Amino acid sequence: MAGAPPLSGAFVIGAVLLTATAVTVSLLMRPDPLAVAAQHRRAPSAGAPASAGAARSPVNLRRALGEIRQVPAARFALTALVLAHVAMVSVMTMTPVSLAKHGHSITIVGITISVHVLGMYAFAPLVGSAADRFGRLPVILAGQGVLVVSAALNMIAPSSAGAVVVGLFLLGLGWSIVTVPASALLSQSVPAGSRPLVQGAGDSAMNAAAAIGAIGSGALMVTVGFAGLAGIAGALVLPVLWLARRQSRAAARPVGAA
Repeated sequence: MAGAPPLSGAFVIGAVLLTATAVTVSLLMRPDPLAVAAQHRRAPSAGAPASAGAARSPVNLRRALGEIRQVPAARFALTALVLAHVAMVSVMTMTPVSLAKHGHSITIVGITISVHVLGMYAFAPLVGSAADRFGRLPVILAGQGVLVVSAALNMIAPSSAGAVVVGLFLLGLGWSIVTVPASALLSQSVPAGSRPLVQGAGDSAMNAAAAIGAIGSGALMVTVGFAGLAGIAGALVLPVLWLARRQSRAAARPVGAA
């Protein structure tokens, strides 16, 4: 851009795209999810369970978190969302620092982050289609596998631009494969009237955890290096796998079994 600082163009592009997104959502998102939730609160269907009836009263953050704690599927979904986001943000934040430390140019840094963002968002429609076809849980587990492969690449060759580019692409893709079905599972697991606030609580938890991860990633980078940071991020799949195993066992248990 004429007369502007050399790197300002990226911010202008971001502002234009965010504006276009806001206009698109405002004009084309019909019906409005909040309006649908309000209808459910005002007129619950006949024979609705007690939990759905409770959604008619005003919902607050405490109730949203309480509902998440009480529903195993919601707890699993929120855990998967938070840990995938922490892993992604922590490694992404330190990648430019690591690449610069190993002598790579700002062009390589830009390409790496661009490819990472491509992995995060470009395949989301396909991920959503796969989650509808194969189920939320299997797709979330597939995302854990992609995150592990990403961590392995970044651990094995942290100084290689090629390996880190592929690793960051897989990190973004793994994040997408986890986030899309886990967000849907979180909303589906609670009564319709509670869904907007529960989804908001999930987003808040993701962002708060990611902020902590981004701050802590610098200290970890200094202490254990980029490879160690990638390994720690990869280990965050373990709680998700443990909860998934419990989910599968609970689903396979006969109704009424102790």
